[in-house]
Amino acid sequence: MGYRILASSALLGITILLCIFVSQGNGAELKPIAGIAAFGGAERGHGDEAHGIGGTQLLGLVPLTQQFGLQGSTSFTGGSGFRFGLSAGPVLNLASSRAGLFVDYEHRAHGDANLVAVRGSWAYYLNQFDLEATYSHPISSAHRSGGVSQVGMNQLQGLLRFYPTKEVELNAGLLVNSFAGVDHSKGGGSGVGGVFGLSFKLFDPVVVHLVQGHFDNRERYRVVSGIQLIFGSSLQDWQRSHIPTPIGGGGGAVKVSKSPRAPAAPPPIGP
Repeated sequence: MGYRILASSALLGITILLCIFVSQGNGAELKPIAGIAAFGGAERGHGDEAHGIGGTQLLGLVPLTQQFGLQGSTSFTGGSGFRFGLSAGPVLNLASSRAGLFVDYEHRAHGDANLVAVRGSWAYYLNQFDLEATYSHPISSAHRSGGVSQVGMNQLQGLLRFYPTKEVELNAGLLVNSFAGVDHSKGGGSGVGGVFGLSFKLFDPVVVHLVQGHFDNRERYRVVSGIQLIFGSSLQDWQRSHIPTPIGGGGGAVKVSKSPRAPAAPPPIGP
């Protein structure tokens, strides 16, 4: 598995370097941003029953130069056991685009699991459209506790954002998951699905995420709605000021499978 991790990391690094040399960094300079969100919805993972979720998320970016900055986020999610997430990494300002490379960490109280993934993302900006490509790769092994096995899923995603106005965003895309990574073969199988969303800025500084979700053909899904506070910009400018992180956390999904119970001992024979 080690060579797969190295190969994926190398590919992400090469992609970002190519963007630097090709783009020359002629876009708008990075600016400090901060936002807070509250969300709620439902999700279902492999071997898991559908259940409700809800929580909060903080996100911010600190520019170190006009072309380079650090972005981070933290989230707390309640549902089938609470989850605490952290994400951090560098962001590069390129010509008409942005690129970022992040380390995503999540602690899951259900099963006492700690999962880590590396996520690379690149976005290209047109007049009313954004084109985004994101790949998340787990680097932690499956965790087993209390009869429950949990393992991070890799995820490759392509997304198109459309802005009818600067305060309204519709997005749709495709995803492929669980086809590589540490212990990726342990349950669930590779999946193909979609991503969708609709958001609008109600008034300054309130953004309503009417729906944000993803699903695959293995019946894994996550659908949430939420409210986010952003400061000093339109919704379109906000999305382009950083590497967007899905409301409720980033990175790949997680598959949960219950270990089979040992068969009951046969009853004793005889009196």
